[in-house]
Amino acid sequence: MPIDLFNQLTAEDQQHPIFQMMLREPYGPEREVLNQWAEGFEDRDGKFVKEFQKTFESSFWELYLHAALKAWGLSIDLRHHAPDFLVGGPIPFCLERQSRIRLLVDNLHMGSHTSNRLLTSRCLISSPRCASAIASTRK
Repeated sequence: MPIDLFNQLTAEDQQHPIFQMMLREPYGPEREVLNQWAEGFEDRDGKFVKEFQKTFESSFWELYLHAALKAWGLSIDLRHHAPDFLVGGPIPFCLERQSRIRLLVDNLHMGSHTSNRLLTSRCLISSPRCASAIASTRK
């Protein structure tokens, strides 16, 4: 079932400032790109769209990884809650997106929202043995 990133599921006062910005008229082309990235993406835990609307950055990164893997022609197994991606191909691997948010001094004001977060994202890539072990335990 396709996900609808921009069907507002969260109250406006809980929405991330970048998500709110993306809802404005001039950002139609950007919304279209994000919707293309989301094609084939599965919301395995039923909360991805809400997280996208509330926290934005980490979900954006996960959509980007999904789109990149598709563009490279790699098969993606999304049947399991974790890791984020079991990637097939000549050398299968696991790909897990991780985010860490640290508090900083208030330095970004957008509308009625104040953001004092810095997002650091990274990926963990595991060996083929890990991928097959995880896949076999999740069947």
